[in-house]
Amino acid sequence: MRIIGCDLHARQQTISMLDVETGEVTEKTLWHEGEGVREFYAALPKPALVGLEATGSMYWFLRLLEVWARRWWPRRESWAFGCGSCCATRSITPSSAGGQNNGAPMRECLSSTVVIVLD
Repeated sequence: MRIIGCDLHARQQTISMLDVETGEVTEKTLWHEGEGVREFYAALPKPALVGLEATGSMYWFLRLLEVWARRWWPRRESWAFGCGSCCATRSITPSSAGGQNNGAPMRECLSSTVVIVLD
């Protein structure tokens, strides 16, 4: 199993990956241009665990991972609403959150973590 910490930026992501069987740690930068990110995660031995900070720019990446995703934490439905206890929240549009909310205001928590189990 691989455990991946992902530091997601607009043009690239920096990952640190631990192979739990061998103890090997790999650090890598994946550029978002082209198919490099999709190819990396498609070739990744499954199961794998991916963790990243919940940010407004994460939704395209989460949609990409949906192909292999088995479980999400916190639940996908909670991404758009935030924890309500931090001061770093902002309004977002339903389309940027990937969900339907019938026009109701949505909030996104900018200080939480999303963990995805890929299988």
